[in-house]
Amino acid sequence: MNSKGKLKKTFEDLEGFVVIVDNLLIYRATIEEHDKCLLAILERARLCGFRFNKSTDLTVDALSHALGAYLSSNGNVIPYISRSLNKTEPKYAQLEKELYAIVFWCKQFYYYLYGRKVNAKADHKPLDNIVSKPLKKAPTRIQQILLQIQPYDLTLIF
Repeated sequence: MNSKGKLKKTFEDLEGFVVIVDNLLIYRATIEEHDKCLLAILERARLCGFRFNKSTDLTVDALSHALGAYLSSNGNVIPYISRSLNKTEPKYAQLEKELYAIVFWCKQFYYYLYGRKVNAKADHKPLDNIVSKPLKKAPTRIQQILLQIQPYDLTLIF
């Protein structure tokens, strides 16, 4: 059975996605439905024996209109994922969007990241100045975002 067939068989009772070659493309009407479908797929993949080794990387990017990320283990990309920003999010400063991308994708990949050492990679070098300072010296809005990644064992790399 090829990889497309294996994916279809593994997830055949779930709705809201299509298999293209060896990728899953999730389509839903709302962000909430999309996230629910994504969570179901990630849980199923985890239960099917999908394992990460010691080297886990979360690479994120924030654009003016979207957030993107991919999760990799030992240099092998597992999923690519993206989502559009809502009406208010494009108004965030780029620094806030980059931090928000890290938080958002950590929450989406919770089952794979929580309790594991993870390198979170972003291409926005000014973040380094913010995260290397004590939390109390960051602006309040940045503090709120940074507090959301506290449960994860992340090494932020810029």
